[in-house]
Amino acid sequence: MKQLIACCGLDCENCDARIATVQNDNELREKTAQKWSSMNNAPEITAATINCMGCRVEGAKFAYCSDYCEIRKCVHEKDSTHAVTAKNWIIVRSLALFFNTLQMLKKIFCLRQ
Repeated sequence: MKQLIACCGLDCENCDARIATVQNDNELREKTAQKWSSMNNAPEITAATINCMGCRVEGAKFAYCSDYCEIRKCVHEKDSTHAVTAKNWIIVRSLALFFNTLQMLKKIFCLRQ
């Protein structure tokens, strides 16, 4: 399994935050912060907060990923590799886009007994 695939299935290798961190690219940090801040109505996202090496590798993490991502928390609590597998990613992504909510993903993967 690729180490740069996040617990949720996103590809950290192609994430602007990781690219900016690895390349120490402050211009990309600024651009990413503006984009994410606007998309999420989150003025607390600034260029200074754009530092991440990836969800499942050692090093810096973007605050949302390290502190608030319910999928990542679930994976770590269950000592699993990924909440989302390649086999069910298309279904999960469709549901997430349709319902536009992290709660749906949490219900699908983390609340199973």
